[in-house]
Amino acid sequence: MQDLKKRWKIYWRSVNLLFMVHGDKRLLKNSIASLVQQIVTIFLGLILSRFILLAYGSATNGLISSINQFIGLIALMEGGMGVVARVVFYKPLAERDQIQISIAYKTVSHFFTRLSFLLFIYLAVLSIVYPLISKSGYSFGFVSILVLILGLSSIFEYCFGITSQMLLIADQKGYVYSAIQIFFFIVRTISAILLIGRGYSVHTVKFVSAVVYIIRPLLLCYYTKKRYKIDTSVSVDKTLLSQKNAAWVRHIATYVHTGTDIMLLTLFSNMAWVSVYSVYQYVIHSLSVLVSAILNNLEAVFGEAFAKEDKGQLKWLVQKYDLISKIFVGTCFTTCMIVIDSFIGIYTKDIVDIQYFQPVFSGILCIAEMFYCMGLIYQNIYIAAGHIRQTQWMAVLEAVINVFVSLILVRKYHIVGVAGGTLAAMIFKNVIEVYYVKKYILDISLRVLLKNYAVNLGTGAMLVVVFKNTHMAQVTNFLHFFGYAVIVFGVCLLCFYASILLCFNGSGRW
Repeated sequence: MQDLKKRWKIYWRSVNLLFMVHGDKRLLKNSIASLVQQIVTIFLGLILSRFILLAYGSATNGLISSINQFIGLIALMEGGMGVVARVVFYKPLAERDQIQISIAYKTVSHFFTRLSFLLFIYLAVLSIVYPLISKSGYSFGFVSILVLILGLSSIFEYCFGITSQMLLIADQKGYVYSAIQIFFFIVRTISAILLIGRGYSVHTVKFVSAVVYIIRPLLLCYYTKKRYKIDTSVSVDKTLLSQKNAAWVRHIATYVHTGTDIMLLTLFSNMAWVSVYSVYQYVIHSLSVLVSAILNNLEAVFGEAFAKEDKGQLKWLVQKYDLISKIFVGTCFTTCMIVIDSFIGIYTKDIVDIQYFQPVFSGILCIAEMFYCMGLIYQNIYIAAGHIRQTQWMAVLEAVINVFVSLILVRKYHIVGVAGGTLAAMIFKNVIEVYYVKKYILDISLRVLLKNYAVNLGTGAMLVVVFKNTHMAQVTNFLHFFGYAVIVFGVCLLCFYASILLCFNGSGRW
């Protein structure tokens, strides 16, 4: 008992030290802001999606989700410059070199300004091609105009907002970006719901939402230029973006992870199944984004440690963070696997045009996203170290596995098949990233690492089996669901924490 109490104290101290490591509360502030942003985004997004489902039907909801994925191809043109931009900003921010910050800002901004013109051309082409290849059942004009409206805010984002966003995140001031995001998302959602309630068309609703969201990148751009005193007279230094081609390859893998499934369903299935997939994906992927938003705040901390060549501090931080992150990820996704079917049942109870209850699919997708989030620490390490070009081959293989397996399975198993492709790619991603970090960056113990994975996956599997077979609650409305989810989350957290305390010596050393 005494030994158990000692281990508990060590872990509790490690959690506190994790957020106080640099003598301030920047990491804690960013994590809380990211958490609030994602919760607000998920909550309001679910409300808006339900309004759209009830007002316009599953086919229209599926059409919107499908179009957004194709618009997401714009992100491929970006070439993963968000990653490169953050790495470019780390050193001048650590040294507080105002001139180099301005040069980096102008260089990145120049790239995105030129890109915005290409994005406009892509959007125009998509508005012609997409209505011809989709099986939406709507007229050419209906779909084409919707494509243009949905893509409008993306162009403004790349032209004015994304450079400022990367600068704030690199400077560990992501909470400013989160606050602006939260405000405008609330305004956009309220305006959309009011318009739907008054019976306006889906085109009008989405156009007003786009106009509201255009203000956000303009405000962000103004704030950062004033805050960092950006000197616009400096020259562009293209050598800062020397790794952009490698980042582009990495970004393809990221897009494949989030967008391939809906694109394949668009081509080989129908919009109703796309709607089913999009509802589940929104919940599960939103949880993944929420977890990622919290865990990815450490990339800036790692980047600062690499810039200062503080390997000892970096290794200590990663040792603690690896154990803590696995507990957090395991708790979140085990809870999701247990409660998601109840949530979907309530959320779609008035929708009868297709069967939304798909427990096998939801389980596979939850496990895939869990593996993705468990590997984030290794991804953050090599990106912060600037190993973007060196790791592009991993991104290529990950994308190939995802597409290849999904193509084989999609015709026979539909949404279950594409989820299987994602799971196979995420398992590969974990294995190969651990290998790379151990060989080229940090000396990590594979024995301890495998034990960590085994303990967390085993605990999660046990909890899912117990809850699924005991039928502890009859969830009939959202209030019941919220109470049930809180209880499940608390039980899962305690079980994951206890399993780590019992299976490790409290230090988690490699």
